Amino acid sequence: MCGLSLILEGKGKIYVGDSVYSLRTRQRRESDQCDTSLNYMLSRRGPNSTGLISGSMYHVMFVLRASLLQFRGLKTIHCPLAYLDAEKSALAFNGEIYSGLPFAGEGVSDTMQLYTSLINSKTFEARLQVLSQLRGPWSLIFCDLKKNEIMIGRDCFGRRSLLFHLPDAVDPRFMVASTAPSVIPGQENLNWSEYLAGFIICASLKVLSVVKAKSIWLCTTGTAGFTSA
Repeated sequence: MCGLSLILEGKGKIYVGDSVYSLRTRQRRESDQCDTSLNYMLSRRGPNSTGLISGSMYHVMFVLRASLLQFRGLKTIHCPLAYLDAEKSALAFNGEIYSGLPFAGEGVSDTMQLYTSLINSKTFEARLQVLSQLRGPWSLIFCDLKKNEIMIGRDCFGRRSLLFHLPDAVDPRFMVASTAPSVIPGQENLNWSEYLAGFIICASLKVLSVVKAKSIWLCTTGTAGFTSA
């Protein structure tokens, strides 16, 4: 089973329903223990490959991590799967795809097939359609650096774990992870919540942007928002 995580920090506000959360940068000394524990837990979920990419979009800094336990494909792929020079995008994926993607040939991993389909789909609606056709358990984080967008979600039955932490007094960062430490020695407990099954959000990290949120069943819609300070 693979692992994935995303950390957002900087200056901004996250809107969830009627609630507003202030996003800030945490002091390195305070966040090191949390990040070390998170990295350790992720590494145990994927012995074949581990890695991270980091960068910034407007006033928001991001770190995307992934670890790989590979069952399919002839070549071990890098995690997260990223082509920053050409496509300026990255995918962290945890799951198995039984059907729903075009056949890409023998020996091609699920992650590579999904990544190709996502970068060939240029809109949120088109990418949502790709995800709605997948058959199998999965969760993912997809970063499109061309559009300054991040997609987060998991399958409609929630068969791959996905947790999130909203900014608070203990840790003012926004975090998503497949597994996460709730207790950090010498610190207050972190509050993690389970990510809703079958729900995909597309966070556009621009000033006064809107986060699109839809069910993978394509039957309900919701909105959330993010603004840079």
